[in-house]
Amino acid sequence: MSLFKMCDIMETDNFFENLPKEVIHHIADIWDKGDGHRELIETGEMWRGWQELEDLRDMSLQQQIDNAEPEWSFIPSLWILYNFWKMKNKRSDLWHKESGYLLAEIMWLLISNKELKQGVHFYHKKEKGNNKTTFTTAKYKLVYSEKGNCWMKKEQHPNKLGNIIETIDNDTIRLSNKWKERLMKGY
Repeated sequence: MSLFKMCDIMETDNFFENLPKEVIHHIADIWDKGDGHRELIETGEMWRGWQELEDLRDMSLQQQIDNAEPEWSFIPSLWILYNFWKMKNKRSDLWHKESGYLLAEIMWLLISNKELKQGVHFYHKKEKGNNKTTFTTAKYKLVYSEKGNCWMKKEQHPNKLGNIIETIDNDTIRLSNKWKERLMKGY
């Protein structure tokens, strides 16, 4: 799928306007060049010029990324996040609640990083103050358990896509290949 088509679908679904603030901050931290780019990202203006990608439609996805402006390199990762949002949004509106943005932040880190140490800390606002957690404490929702509280129990079943994460070693996890492939294809 082309960057243009990905942007068109995400724009039509108002996904760029609904990016969780943690994802926006992570992108801004990576891409901010100190010349107003952070504001473009935080206001959503960064994603407004996606029509310029139409000229690249006939190239492979990697060629499109190589030939487009650097900010468009985030689109494949946002596309994967968008498809997870579509899957999750059918079941719950937690994505947009203050207490639920941890889901978006963890998925974004799994998508945007090839490997992630379990020691990463997250801060999220709950109804009664701030709560700190780590991948270690959130991990049980990323793996299938018949009794557990999986994020997407039906899809995480071993006969379907399986666990959202794979453990590389005792210290590192990553988004499983099955989940990455499925989310890249679209929902």
